Amino acid sequence: NKDFDIYYQGKLVLHDYNHCGHYLYTATLLFSKIRNIRADWVNLHNLWILRNCVRENYNHGIGVNELIFGENFDGKNLDTLTPLTKKRFELIIKSIQELAPYATI
Repeated sequence: NKDFDIYYQGKLVLHDYNHCGHYLYTATLLFSKIRNIRADWVNLHNLWILRNCVRENYNHGIGVNELIFGENFDGKNLDTLTPLTKKRFELIIKSIQELAPYATI
């Protein structure tokens, strides 16, 4: 139940009141593990989409945890997260939309 702020070059670019859990925090951690952080698809819009994917998966039990976090994630150690790629990001979105057609992404 705390505010979550993201700054870019000293400017506040995203603010969320983290009242529902860990969605934006989780998406931000996943983005922080991207190897090519300067890729054109790594932006605030896609960060928010990933946040929505995390939310939909968590709230509706869609069951794509391994796809989101990687098959080696132990649930605690961030070093076990599989770095996110554009291909996997797109597959997460597609999988959630197929498994839950009414999901808000």
